[in-house]
Amino acid sequence: MSDSFVIYDGLSLIYRSFFAIKKLNAPDGFPTNALFGFIKTLNQINKRWKPNRHLVALDGGSPKQRLDLLPEYKANRTPMPDDLRKQLPIIEEYLVLSGIPFLRQIGREADDIIASVAISASVSGAEVMIASSDKDLFQLVDDRVSMIMPLQPDQLFKAADVQCKMGVSPSQIVDLLSLTGDSADNIDGVDGIGKKTAADLLKEFNTIDGIFENISRIKSDRIRSLLLGKRDLLERNRNIVRLILYDDCSYVSDKYRISKVNSNGLVEFYMKYGMNSMARDMLEPELF
Repeated sequence: MSDSFVIYDGLSLIYRSFFAIKKLNAPDGFPTNALFGFIKTLNQINKRWKPNRHLVALDGGSPKQRLDLLPEYKANRTPMPDDLRKQLPIIEEYLVLSGIPFLRQIGREADDIIASVAISASVSGAEVMIASSDKDLFQLVDDRVSMIMPLQPDQLFKAADVQCKMGVSPSQIVDLLSLTGDSADNIDGVDGIGKKTAADLLKEFNTIDGIFENISRIKSDRIRSLLLGKRDLLERNRNIVRLILYDDCSYVSDKYRISKVNSNGLVEFYMKYGMNSMARDMLEPELF
């Protein structure tokens, strides 16, 4: 790939690392499980795909336009564990020392930052890989945008994989999630409409608009009755689920190159947090 670009869904990967790795601490007792797992994930993806551009997208909070539509948006989520929260500044310190660009914008979710930069990059000709398992991001997958699933980092997750996993194409993901709702984000769908039913409806009628334009053709009286009166709910859901594109997040290739690594600082950082093998890899790279 002449211009390959990996965008990391930062907080998603950090959370996954925190819960996957237990009881890992620095010599002074400071928790390092999220930090260690996050670094290992980035190193693994970088080694496999060798991108020449990188970006770690971080959450800056829920945007007002979603909260205006649904004040309870994401209100069901449990607070971030203290041992995870205290690692976030240290993870940012690592990114600075490693020269890996990262971006957080207040009032903007990481998914929307990812969408904005990914689409801009793909239009400019870059091959874009998004490191995340977030199903909301499936709507971005196309010929130039693929995903790297954290549990299968050696494979690219493409449009055919979205179709296989979700039962619909990437262009139908917004309508699928609008019909089913998304409990992770506290979005109610149409009661009684599950993933398979929603996928079958979209397979037949292509979009939510198509479903309502042809509602008399739905064979099941039960499904037809479930949908009647839900058009406003579904339009609201589409406006919540559809990713927001920010013009000021356009892709500038030089901006996302890895800058010079602070080697001495990174070795000290690894030693401070008990990551001695990573420090040795930097001090004696010819042995590894």
